[in-house]
Amino acid sequence: MSPSTKLNQQPWWVAFQSVLIVDDSRWSRLMIQQTIGSFGLQTSLAVDGSDAFQQIESRPPSVVITDIEMPYCSGIGLLDRVRMSPRPDVRDIPFVVISSLIDGATAARVHRHHNAYLLSKPLSLRLLHLTLQLEATSLSVQMQNRCWN
Repeated sequence: MSPSTKLNQQPWWVAFQSVLIVDDSRWSRLMIQQTIGSFGLQTSLAVDGSDAFQQIESRPPSVVITDIEMPYCSGIGLLDRVRMSPRPDVRDIPFVVISSLIDGATAARVHRHHNAYLLSKPLSLRLLHLTLQLEATSLSVQMQNRCWN
Protein backbone atom coordinates (compact mmCIF):
# COMPACT_ATOMS: atom_id res chain seq x y z
CA MET A 1 0.00 0.00 0.00
CA SER A 2 1.40 3.41 -0.96
CA PRO A 3 1.86 6.14 1.69
CA SER A 4 -0.85 8.27 0.07
CA THR A 5 -3.35 5.41 0.22
CA LYS A 6 -2.69 4.97 3.95
CA LEU A 7 -3.19 8.69 4.61
CA ASN A 8 -6.40 8.82 2.60
CA GLN A 9 -7.93 5.95 4.61
CA GLN A 10 -7.47 7.63 7.98
CA PRO A 11 -9.88 10.19 9.48
CA TRP A 12 -8.78 13.78 8.90
CA TRP A 13 -8.06 14.53 12.56
CA VAL A 14 -5.18 12.04 12.79
CA ALA A 15 -3.01 14.79 11.28
CA PHE A 16 -3.19 16.50 14.69
CA GLN A 17 -1.54 14.94 17.72
CA SER A 18 -2.45 17.75 20.09
CA VAL A 19 -4.40 21.00 20.14
CA LEU A 20 -3.68 23.99 22.38
CA ILE A 21 -6.77 26.08 23.18
CA VAL A 22 -6.05 29.64 24.35
CA ASP A 23 -8.81 31.86 25.69
CA ASP A 24 -9.29 33.89 28.85
CA SER A 25 -12.95 32.83 28.93
CA ARG A 26 -13.26 29.52 30.77
CA TRP A 27 -16.56 28.79 29.02
CA SER A 28 -15.02 29.27 25.54
CA ARG A 29 -12.03 27.08 26.39
CA LEU A 30 -14.25 24.27 27.66
CA MET A 31 -16.69 24.49 24.73
CA ILE A 32 -13.86 24.22 22.20
CA GLN A 33 -12.15 21.50 24.25
CA GLN A 34 -15.35 19.44 24.32
CA THR A 35 -15.72 19.74 20.53
CA ILE A 36 -12.08 18.89 19.83
CA GLY A 37 -12.11 16.13 22.44
CA SER A 38 -15.00 14.43 20.65
CA PHE A 39 -12.45 13.46 17.96
CA GLY A 40 -10.24 11.86 20.58
CA LEU A 41 -7.58 14.55 20.26
CA GLN A 42 -5.33 15.48 23.14
CA THR A 43 -6.01 19.07 24.22
CA SER A 44 -4.28 21.47 26.55
CA LEU A 45 -5.57 24.79 27.79
CA ALA A 46 -4.00 28.21 28.34
CA VAL A 47 -5.59 31.33 29.84
CA ASP A 48 -3.58 33.88 27.83
CA GLY A 49 -0.81 34.23 25.26
CA SER A 50 2.00 34.21 27.83
CA ASP A 51 0.82 30.94 29.34
CA ALA A 52 0.34 29.51 25.83
CA PHE A 53 3.82 30.52 24.64
CA GLN A 54 5.44 28.75 27.60
CA GLN A 55 3.50 25.60 26.78
CA ILE A 56 4.33 25.87 23.07
CA GLU A 57 8.05 26.18 23.76
CA SER A 58 8.08 23.17 26.08
CA ARG A 59 5.76 20.94 23.99
CA PRO A 60 4.73 22.32 20.58
CA PRO A 61 1.15 21.33 19.71
CA SER A 62 -0.05 20.34 16.24
CA VAL A 63 -2.38 23.37 16.10
CA VAL A 64 -3.27 26.38 18.27
CA ILE A 65 -6.78 27.78 18.60
CA THR A 66 -6.61 31.23 20.21
CA ASP A 67 -8.80 34.16 21.07
CA ILE A 68 -7.43 37.62 20.22
CA GLU A 69 -8.50 39.73 23.20
CA MET A 70 -6.75 38.42 26.34
CA PRO A 71 -4.79 39.97 29.21
CA TYR A 72 -0.98 39.94 29.35
CA CYS A 73 -0.42 38.68 25.79
CA SER A 74 -3.10 38.76 23.10
CA GLY A 75 -3.69 36.09 20.48
CA ILE A 76 -2.06 38.34 17.87
CA GLY A 77 0.92 38.84 20.19
CA LEU A 78 1.15 35.07 20.63
CA LEU A 79 0.99 34.51 16.88
CA ASP A 80 3.72 37.12 16.32
CA ARG A 81 5.97 35.54 18.99
CA VAL A 82 5.49 32.04 17.61
CA ARG A 83 6.23 33.13 14.02
CA MET A 84 9.48 34.79 15.19
CA SER A 85 10.73 31.63 16.91
CA PRO A 86 14.04 30.26 15.62
CA ARG A 87 12.62 26.74 16.01
CA PRO A 88 10.74 25.43 12.94
CA ASP A 89 8.64 23.08 15.10
CA VAL A 90 7.33 26.18 16.88
CA ARG A 91 7.39 28.75 14.07
CA ASP A 92 5.32 26.62 11.65
CA ILE A 93 2.44 25.66 13.97
CA PRO A 94 -0.94 26.30 12.33
CA PHE A 95 -3.21 28.81 14.11
CA VAL A 96 -6.95 29.34 14.22
CA VAL A 97 -7.56 32.85 15.59
CA ILE A 98 -11.04 33.69 16.91
CA SER A 99 -12.47 37.06 17.89
CA SER A 100 -15.66 39.07 18.21
CA LEU A 101 -13.73 42.20 17.21
CA ILE A 102 -12.67 41.60 13.62
CA ASP A 103 -11.87 44.64 11.51
CA GLY A 104 -9.78 45.10 8.38
CA ALA A 105 -6.55 45.76 10.28
CA THR A 106 -6.98 42.68 12.46
CA ALA A 107 -7.79 40.48 9.47
CA ALA A 108 -4.76 41.79 7.57
CA ARG A 109 -2.48 41.20 10.58
CA VAL A 110 -3.64 37.58 10.98
CA HIS A 111 -3.58 36.78 7.27
CA ARG A 112 -0.01 38.03 6.75
CA HIS A 113 1.10 34.96 8.70
CA HIS A 114 1.17 31.61 6.93
CA ASN A 115 -0.99 28.81 8.38
CA ALA A 116 -3.29 31.24 10.17
CA TYR A 117 -7.09 31.23 9.89
CA LEU A 118 -9.43 33.88 11.29
CA LEU A 119 -12.92 32.98 12.61
CA SER A 120 -15.45 35.32 14.20
CA LYS A 121 -17.29 34.97 17.49
CA PRO A 122 -19.78 33.76 18.32
CA LEU A 123 -17.83 30.77 17.14
CA SER A 124 -19.56 28.36 14.83
CA LEU A 125 -18.36 24.93 15.91
CA ARG A 126 -19.18 23.66 12.41
CA LEU A 127 -16.92 26.33 10.87
CA LEU A 128 -14.18 25.45 13.37
CA HIS A 129 -14.56 21.79 12.40
CA LEU A 130 -14.27 22.66 8.68
CA THR A 131 -11.26 24.92 9.28
CA LEU A 132 -9.44 22.20 11.20
CA GLN A 133 -10.35 19.70 8.49
CA LEU A 134 -8.91 22.07 5.85
CA GLU A 135 -5.65 22.41 7.79
CA ALA A 136 -5.45 18.66 8.41
CA THR A 137 -5.87 18.05 4.68
CA SER A 138 -3.08 20.52 3.99
CA LEU A 139 -0.82 18.73 6.50
CA SER A 140 -1.66 15.36 4.91
CA VAL A 141 -0.70 16.68 1.47
CA GLN A 142 2.59 17.94 2.89
CA MET A 143 3.24 14.52 4.46
CA GLN A 144 2.45 12.79 1.14
CA ASN A 145 4.86 15.08 -0.68
CA ARG A 146 7.62 14.23 1.80
CA CYS A 147 6.94 10.50 1.35
CA TRP A 148 7.23 10.76 -2.42
CA ASN A 149 10.31 13.03 -2.49
